[in-house]
Amino acid sequence: DGLPIINTHSLGKFAFCHRAGLIALASGEDDDSEASGRTPRLDYLPRFDIAAMVKLKDKLEGEMILVGVPLGLGIVVLALVGRFYDLWLAAFIGLAAVLPARLLYLYLTDYLEIVRRLLQVEDAELLESEVDTSTEFQKFSWWSLLKNKNVLSNDVKAEYRHDELGLCGRPARIISYQGTRIPVIAHQEELDEPRPYHIVRLAAYALLIEHAERVAAVPWGIILEPKSMQAMAVRLGEAEKKNAKALVTVFQQAIGQVAFGSHPKQPKKSFCRLCPYGRPRLYRAGRSETKQDGERLHPQTNVDRGGRRYHSSCGDRFQWIPPHELAFKKGFLE
Repeated sequence: DGLPIINTHSLGKFAFCHRAGLIALASGEDDDSEASGRTPRLDYLPRFDIAAMVKLKDKLEGEMILVGVPLGLGIVVLALVGRFYDLWLAAFIGLAAVLPARLLYLYLTDYLEIVRRLLQVEDAELLESEVDTSTEFQKFSWWSLLKNKNVLSNDVKAEYRHDELGLCGRPARIISYQGTRIPVIAHQEELDEPRPYHIVRLAAYALLIEHAERVAAVPWGIILEPKSMQAMAVRLGEAEKKNAKALVTVFQQAIGQVAFGSHPKQPKKSFCRLCPYGRPRLYRAGRSETKQDGERLHPQTNVDRGGRRYHSSCGDRFQWIPPHELAFKKGFLE
């Protein structure tokens, strides 16, 4: 049947914990793109196109005037009606102002966010020099990169696939910079340095891009923290790509071993402390069961001090009690 196809998102999980990678793959977590329902969206407002942000700012200004001026005049009229005619009538008519007031609030919220981002753009220094790929990583503002007119930021419409390697995936974005194609992944917390699983994911995307687009070697990738818009360029040399290939092979072997009833060994307890797959959740029959390849697994339940039954995705999959910090708090482990 050929090699099992592993998605890059699950490969990154596998690099952190073999059990987490298998769970992610079986649950259908398939990419790191904004289109994926799992990963937090980078935002519904434009982040990657400065011209689009300026255009939206102007549009919001017009919409706020269009809604705000009539709303303001209406409030004045209502105040006069209440003062000189009938307070209850003014209050009743005022209910009609709730919807436009809500709309104005939404416009204002988006407007202030766009203004904040444009101020970040204005403060960012233009990144004109080449990214130093002789170092393992380099930090800079995302806006510093986008202010360079030679940089193009692109949404990824379809996943990349490498059947010979058994790998597929779709990054959050791809940028074209200095004649190269650079994969971008999002991480929800600012980092001091890249984690090994980030490097694996970026190296895997580099392999996919090189194979699909027949381009020269992808020398680096980017980790983006969407809240601060701080970016980190990570070097992707032959060693990093070789490691990603080797991990794909190990992952494929693990899939085969699981099919024969052999599970990966238990990870270090520190890995499980905050892992979402090992976090206990209240058991609700027919509603909370863990699914694997579309099938519901038999729950591995544990009873807390209050007599309530809990289970977790990792516990159900591998029939054990993951040492999550909540498992200790609820008394499942000591």
